[in-house]
Amino acid sequence: MSVEHIISLAILKKKMVFDMGHCDSCSIAHKCKPQILKNYEEATYILSAMENEAEIKLEDVCFIKETQNKESDRRDFFNSITLGNVAKGKHAFEAEVKKATDELVEHTLQKEDIALLKKKRVPEKRKLFFTAIKRVSKPSQFHIVDANEVTFTSQKLLNEDSCTACQMCYRICPTGALTSDIKNSKIDFDPFLCIKCSICHDVCEPDAITLSSSYNVKEFFEPAVQNLVSFKVRRCDECNVIFSTNSNDKMCYRCKAEDEEARSLWGITEDM
Repeated sequence: MSVEHIISLAILKKKMVFDMGHCDSCSIAHKCKPQILKNYEEATYILSAMENEAEIKLEDVCFIKETQNKESDRRDFFNSITLGNVAKGKHAFEAEVKKATDELVEHTLQKEDIALLKKKRVPEKRKLFFTAIKRVSKPSQFHIVDANEVTFTSQKLLNEDSCTACQMCYRICPTGALTSDIKNSKIDFDPFLCIKCSICHDVCEPDAITLSSSYNVKEFFEPAVQNLVSFKVRRCDECNVIFSTNSNDKMCYRCKAEDEEARSLWGITEDM
C-alpha cells in the first residue's frame, strides 16, 4: 500500500497492524520489507505532524486464514451475499467516491483555467486521502515537516530570473497542481494536488522549478493555491503573437531563439 493509503486507512480505522510475521520466510522479503518499513515510518511521521491519534503497529502475528470446508459454512456465506446487500454496499461505496470527487472539484474550481483542469486526473488514492482528512480535527498548530520525508506531495519554489515562460510545466502536469490563466500570465501551484512525480522538473530546461526543503501540514487541512510567478503579456514584434515574459523582451521565446540561431549562423554579433 502507498503512504496515502496507509494514512487514510489509519485515520478512518483509528488503528492498523502490519503483520510482519511471515517476512522471514518470504522469498521477496529482501525487496518488499524495506519498502514496507519505509512507508510505515513515513506514515507515522506524517500522522504525528498532524497530531492524529491513529495508531500503526508492526507485529509478528503470522495470521493464517482458516479454510472453511463445511457445507453449512459455505451456505451461510452465500446466504449473506444477497442482492440487496450487494446493491447497498455498492451504493455506499459510490457515494463515498462521489463525495470525495465533488469536494476535490469544488476545491479546484477556484482556479481560472477550468478547461485545462478537466483534462487532468487526480489519483483515487488522493481522493481517499482527501476524504479521510475531511473527517478529522485540525491540529492545534500546523507543523512544518522535512520535505525529504514526504514522498507523495511537495511544495515548490520558482526562480523568476531563470523562468522563460515556456508554459511546459503546467501544460504537462498530470493532476493540475500547476496551472495558469487564459492569458498565460502566471503560474499557480496547488500542493495538495501535487503527486511529486517530478515531470515538471524534467521538462524545465533552465531548472527554474525547485523543491522546497520543507512542507507545511496546513496544506492537508486548508489547501491553498500559491502564485509562483506572474508574467507580462505582450505582442511579439516579429510574429505578432501574444506571449508571456518576465523580462523586457520584445520578441516571443520562439522568435528570439530563431533570431539568435540566425545571428550565430551568419556570424552576427550584438555589437555589429
